[in-house]
Order: sequence, then structure tokens, then C-alpha cells
Amino acid sequence: MRDTSTSLLLMCDNSVVLVINVCDGWQRQAGTAKLKMVTCNNVLLSSLDADSTGGFPGFYLTANDSAKDKSGFACKMYGPKGLGKYCGSLALDAYPKLWDAVEIDGEEPHGKEEEEEKKKTNQGPYEVDGKVQVFPIVVKAEKEAISYFIRPLPTKPKFKGNDAKKLGLTVDQIKTLVAGKPVTAADGKVITPESMHNPPEQPASLLVLFVPTAAHIESLLKSPQLAKIAPESLGLVYHSAPLSVLQDPRYLDLIARLGPNAAHVVDCKDMNDDIAPRYTSQVFVQQLGAISSRIFPVAPLQPIHRADQGKRSAFSKECEKRKLKQIYYVEVGKDYGVWPGKDVSKTSVMPGLHQKGADSAAVKSIEEIAAAISEKPELKTVYELCTRLVPTRTFKNEPTFVILGTASQKPLKYRCVSGIYVNLPGSLEGKVPRGNGLEYYSNSFGMMLDCGEGSYGQLLDHFADPGIVDAVINNIKLIYISHYHGDHTFGLSKFLLECDLALQRKHGRTKEAQAIISKDHELLLLVPENFRKTAEHMIQANNLAFPGRIRLVETERLNPDPELHFGEGPAYVPPKKLDEATVAKYIEMLYHNAAENVKSMWEFAQKHLGLARLHTFSTDHCAGSHGLVMEGGNWRVVYGGDTAVCQTLENFSKHSDLLIHECTFSDNVPRKEEDIKHTTLDQCLRVFDALAPWRMLMTHFSNKSIKIVNLTPEHVKRKIFTAFDHLQFRLSDAEWISELTPLFEGLITNE
Repeated sequence: MRDTSTSLLLMCDNSVVLVINVCDGWQRQAGTAKLKMVTCNNVLLSSLDADSTGGFPGFYLTANDSAKDKSGFACKMYGPKGLGKYCGSLALDAYPKLWDAVEIDGEEPHGKEEEEEKKKTNQGPYEVDGKVQVFPIVVKAEKEAISYFIRPLPTKPKFKGNDAKKLGLTVDQIKTLVAGKPVTAADGKVITPESMHNPPEQPASLLVLFVPTAAHIESLLKSPQLAKIAPESLGLVYHSAPLSVLQDPRYLDLIARLGPNAAHVVDCKDMNDDIAPRYTSQVFVQQLGAISSRIFPVAPLQPIHRADQGKRSAFSKECEKRKLKQIYYVEVGKDYGVWPGKDVSKTSVMPGLHQKGADSAAVKSIEEIAAAISEKPELKTVYELCTRLVPTRTFKNEPTFVILGTASQKPLKYRCVSGIYVNLPGSLEGKVPRGNGLEYYSNSFGMMLDCGEGSYGQLLDHFADPGIVDAVINNIKLIYISHYHGDHTFGLSKFLLECDLALQRKHGRTKEAQAIISKDHELLLLVPENFRKTAEHMIQANNLAFPGRIRLVETERLNPDPELHFGEGPAYVPPKKLDEATVAKYIEMLYHNAAENVKSMWEFAQKHLGLARLHTFSTDHCAGSHGLVMEGGNWRVVYGGDTAVCQTLENFSKHSDLLIHECTFSDNVPRKEEDIKHTTLDQCLRVFDALAPWRMLMTHFSNKSIKIVNLTPEHVKRKIFTAFDHLQFRLSDAEWISELTPLFEGLITNE
């Protein structure tokens, strides 16, 4: 699929034995396919970048939550050098107890006595669950990649039950033979266990090759591990490689050497069919677009984009020249089976990943929405009114918000986790007309508010045009992380990687490109202090072409409050109510006394994004959690991140034009505020009344609010509205969006 990389499941006896790579978005796809993540406890990684590991943290935490064993989810991992540091970076200041459960193989030794064990471990083989042996094949170039040779253990000898009956053997004699001891038949003939068992079979082996660039080919060809593989033992070879590798004569000759009897599955983005991911979610967005295309400007759903048949044909011809007949092009969700003496067989698609007749299904749902509106006079009146509403307020440097994720804790069928793209004309205001196409996004700037797993994929789904998405992420100037929790951070690694790749597609990877990027494409990354090392590791592990353009600043440095709150120890004090004059004084002191790097950051944000002010405030959720205040032109927007109702929120967030606030517990089940560190539906009313925003948007819903949160009349009266994934609106549109509430609640249910 367009936003995911190679990820494979190896199954034996209908159970998952191995997961090979856990890419960004993996958790949501696995949930759609109803895969039990707790069974996926052996993971192979080809590299440590986001394309291989982006989805692992979320997968691990979800599996750990669902583990029945009190000790948690024990996951065995195999991967490149630095695997332990990778896990350590995730554990640092975040989830140390959970990550202690991860067993690390191939890690650097802690002493001389472990050196020999390290060498043995790195060479393999690893035996997994008594079913397969795994041999890593390390391929080195600028970036290390690991391929894997996977050899199933021989099948157990099968007892010849029919032959035993013909010989008249008793049940006790059969048990004795099965136990490995000879017996004497009625005719006096001695029957040995060997004679009553079929010999064990050696299943065909699997070779999974990861060759990210042509520079890796030579190292692969020289690999002693690869040289040891007998071609006749192979049943299937999986090739994850770009077109430049597959077209290289050296690699084509390697495919031929691996044997004409093996099946070859080719996974190449230039030759893969692009299947629309998250199909169910996209159909739901089509329904929302039928209710209001003004705030859901969705493109027609295209379930599949066919690959370039010319490239496939050229590659197939090269394979035919080398007498290779079994060439398959990967299909997302397909099961490929290998048995001794049989060709590869493709079975049914994993449910939910691809739907036949997707176009007709989407059209039908839109027609049903239109019919329901016309049949109900009260809904028709609201619909016609909202199509005519015109905002009465105007804003300079007006922001546009694209809601990428609205779920808490983990991705759901209809909702991704937290992420908001904010577009701003900034210094380019007026250069081109406002719009939703390539020209506008190439001539405006943007920022991200949190970056949960799958945020990049949501951008692709929203704009349905990789060219527009490249323009969007090329011009992102700031990424803000409110706190370290995974539903707000696990998509950051993939996002940084894709931003870097988009710049490479535009400028190349030359010295000249380095100069251009350093000058024109600086990126501010605002993170809590306890997440900084994790962010630094993400930058390092992705082997970015332009890492120097990223400037890290801790959110604590942007907090005007001179006192510390919501922590343990004598340094932390409960927040007090502050009057507006005191708050204004603190903010002025912050801007006057800030460090030079913070002042430089403000200058950058003002120059490009047109933000007059940008500061944070602490929130009552977890260590280091902060909200964000943005001011630009004649508007003020507050993003609260995750928080319980707290005094600091009231002190620093009053009188905004838009308050984006969490509503994790929308069911209003009574809970103790000090226990949940989140906000309920009723508490959002208290927040609104205390902060008096012009408009308020609620997001970050628990999994009980699958599709829609039903508001009370009090919420509607206050012009509070709820977020959906792919909601897109300008700040001025917030004036009337709450008027759509009867339409949403009258046409959408959580059933």
C-alpha cells in the first residue's frame, strides 16, 4: 500500500510463528484483519528505520495490554546491531517496565565473557518455537539491511494407522510403537517403530531478501550465509527491493542462481498494485462528505491503482530469459503457501484489507445518506441551511485544520490516533488563491500538532494525491509533541522519514541539495524534555539525508509559568488561580528572558508561519505534558493535548478563538479525576464555561465512541462540535460547524 512498507507474517499449523518488520500503520491493519497481536511474539527486523519498526511500539503495547499472563507480553526480537539501543530509546522516560519484557538477541555484549556468545548469536541460527530455524544475512552498504533465510524443521514421522489395523495390532501395541518400542504381532513377526512411521519430510525453505539500494547488491553476493543456501531447498523467495535493484543484471542473475524451482514474490513499489488501505474508514469518510462536502472535501474512493504494466512486463521478460517461470507480484493481504514438491499457492485475502466492488459500496452509502436527508424534513432543513451559511468573521493568516486522528490509546477502525495538520499561508499569504490543490500547498506552510501512528498514511488518504502530500510535508516548519505517550508520538519516526524522502525527491541528495535544505527547509521539533532522546534516536535510526535541518527545542522552555506543577517532589507545587494581568506579566517575562535558541525559534515561526506568539503551559496528565497557545494575525488557538480539568489550563487558555480539547471519556461514566488524568463529556462543559472560547472542538475519544459522540443540548448550545478523522475546516468555518450536529447524530450511529 502507498504508505506502508514490507511486513510479513510466517504461519505454521495455523498459528503465527514470525512477524517480519512492523511498519507504521501495522497495528490498524492488523486490527482490521482481526489478527491477535498477542500471538505475534517473534519479530524479525530488516533495519531500525521507520519502514521496519514504525509500528512496533504501538503493536507491543497493545499486545502487552491484552496479554493474559501477569508478567506481560514476552516478545523475542531479532534485528540489526543497535537493536538494544532502539528498545532503550523507547523505554527512556516512557515505558521502562514494559520494555524490560522484551528479550533482545544480537545485542552488544556487556563484558568480555559475552563476546563468544555475541558472535554465535549474530551468526544464527535461531530456533523459533521448535518450528523453524532463522539464519540472518547481513548486507552492508551506507545503510545496513538484514535478510533472512528461514528453514522449517523436518515434520514429525506420521504413524501408519491403517497398516497397524491390517496387521491386527491391539491398542496397547500401537501405543507401544508410538512410544518408540518394537512389538510382536500375532503371527510372531517383530514390528519395529521405524517400519510403522512415514519418514519425516523437510518442508521447503523461505528466503526473504531486503535489498534497499543497488549499492547493497555486491555485499549480498559476497555473503557467506547466502552461499551456503542450497537452491533446491527453496520453496519461495521474497524480494523486497526497488526497481533499480530488480533491473540490475547482477540481481537478475542471482534470482536465476537461486533456482527455477522456487517461486519468486516481487515486492517493489514501482510494480505493486496500490490497494486503498483502511477501506472501511474511507467509506465512512465518504458518508461524512455526503453530509457536508464543505468540511469533508474527500476525493472519490479508488480502491485500487493498477501497477505500471510496462515495468512488470519488462521484468518478467528478463526472468523468462533466465528460465524463471514462477514470478508473482505481491498483493497486500494475500496468503502464500509453500509445500514440498508443490508450487506456491495464493489463498484468500485477509478480511478487511481489500474489498471487491468498493466503488459501488461507497456510492451506495452516499446515496443512502442523500435519501435519508430528503426523507426527513428536519434533517433536510438543517442540510440546506448549512450549505448556505457564510462565516461572519475574517482572520488574517487564517489557519486551516485537517484532523488526521481522533482516537485515544490505539488506532481504531474508523479513527486513527492523535494528529492534526495545520496549514498557514504565513509569509506567502496572497501569493496564490486559497485552495486544496498542489499550487496552494506548494505556496503555504504547515505544522503538526502531535503525530500518532499512521499520521502520514492519513495525509495520503485525505489528499489522495502523493504529489500534494509531498508539497504539504516539504513545507511543514514545525512539529509539536504535547507529551511522550505513544498515541501522540509513535507516528513521528515515519513522518520524519517521509519528510526527508520528499525533500530528496525534490532536491536530490547532493552537496548542492544540502545547502538548499539547510537554508530553506529548517524544521522545528518541539518535544518534552523526557522525549528528547527518543526523538534524537528516531532521527539517527532513519539515516536521514538532511538531519541537520531539524532543530529540537524542549516544550518546557516555552512555558511562561515560573513554578512547576503536576509532579512528585518538593519542587512541584499545586497551581493557583492567576488573574489575567499576572498571566500577561509571565508571558512578557518569558519572551524577554528566553534563551537565544528559543528566541531564534520564535523568529523563525514568525517569519515563515506568521505566528506572533507561541508558548506552552503544563497540563495535568503525565510527566512533561503541555498544551500549546498559538497567536497569529487576529486570532488565538489553544491545543490542550491530553489533560484533566486543571488550573493551568484556565490560567493560560482563556478567550481563545478555538480551543481544541480532549474528551477521552465521552460515555460520562463517573470517574475520579485524580485517577483518569483525562476529561469527560460533562467536564468539557466546565472547561468551556471557565475558558470562554469562541468555539471549542472536542477530540481524543475512547474506543466506545467508534463513529460518533452524541452531544447533549448544553454542548450544542455552546457551539461545541466534535472531531472526525479527515475533518477539514478554516478557523472562520468553526462559526457554523456545530449547526451540523443534528445531521451527524441523525444519520450516524455506533452500531
